[in-house]
Parts: sequence; C-alpha cells; structure tokens
Amino acid sequence: MRHFVFIIASAFLSHFSAYAVPSPLAKASTANGTAIKWLSCPKGTASTVDCGQIQVPLDHAKPHGQQVPLVFSRARSTSNSTGAPGLYVELGGPGDPNTPVPNQAATAVTTGKGQVDGFAELLSVYDIVGLDVRGTG
Repeated sequence: MRHFVFIIASAFLSHFSAYAVPSPLAKASTANGTAIKWLSCPKGTASTVDCGQIQVPLDHAKPHGQQVPLVFSRARSTSNSTGAPGLYVELGGPGDPNTPVPNQAATAVTTGKGQVDGFAELLSVYDIVGLDVRGTG
C-alpha cells in the first residue's frame, strides 16, 4: 500500500506546484486534467497554507474507474516566486494524518517556535506539501 500511495503522491506533485493559488474553492487543473478543489483550511491554519482535494483513480491501471479523494495541504514557499517546486514531506507514522505538517512548518518558520528543524531552509526554495494517506484526514 505504501508504494501505491507514493505513486499517487509522485504523480500529484509532479503537476501540482506549477499553479498559483486561486481563491478558496476555485478550480484549477493538473497536467492530466484532474481538477483541484481548493478548500478552506481549518481554523488557526497559517495564512501561507492552502488546503485542497483532488480525485485520483483507485487503480491506476483503470484511470477512468473508481475515483477516491486525496486531501492535501501546502505551505507556500517564502521565495515569493510563483511555481516553486513542491516537496512532499511524510513525518507521521501509520494511521496519522499528514496534512498538518505544512502548517507546522509554516508556523515554525513565522514564529521561530516549533519542533520542526530545517523547514526555514526548505521553505525558502520549496512549497511543502502534505497528503493524507488512506483516509486519515
């Protein structure tokens, strides 16, 4: 299952980072035509974090078959450049949601507090993306 999720994440990230952030609930498309549904982030989320969802095939051998939602969050790069490359980060253990990680990174960078070392350097170059795997979000 981990390999399957990595494949989804890789395909997702290869198309995701090239889009400027539209207003919440606006739709954009990835290179393969999958619509990105921008969502409101939970209360208390840093203003530099975006939340969204895409539909991906449950079985990539059947791209038009059953679709499942993939929820994500993204902390935008501090480089102020549109189209910063995305970097998928997985810090959680089995069964833990991963969408809080970009918010933790953005909060640690803006406040100077937090347990996530190295995120200032990463955010200076990359958008940091967290995906909720296996319906954890």
